[in-house]
Amino acid sequence: MNPNQEKDQLINTLYHFKRIMHFSYSDACEAYNTLEKHDETTIYIVAQGYLSMSQQCHIELLRIYREKELDRGEIESYIKAYESYIFELKQVITDKDTNTSWLSSTHDSLIEAWKSTDAFIQQWINNTI
Repeated sequence: MNPNQEKDQLINTLYHFKRIMHFSYSDACEAYNTLEKHDETTIYIVAQGYLSMSQQCHIELLRIYREKELDRGEIESYIKAYESYIFELKQVITDKDTNTSWLSSTHDSLIEAWKSTDAFIQQWINNTI
């Protein structure tokens, strides 16, 4: 493969990774948002649905991360923030916890990690072009 093809392949991989990361992030945030928007009879079912979609995207994200050797600390920080947030969200769903104020700090950390990682990947793409 010539250098231009390698560069194009990396750019395509980064755009794809960025898109999948956004899907995992947005569905994880929607799971959190449903905890405040729905009534008690459906709140955990709806949150679990978004959680499931988010985790499917996250599994794909991890596959790309490993197969395409995208090992970067900036990306790892998003993965860690996501996994910490999902762990706590699962606890809320499992325990049917109605006090979710403590979950907001991990939600905020996820948002910040996503913003930072998204900007890092965009800069990586820009530097490669």
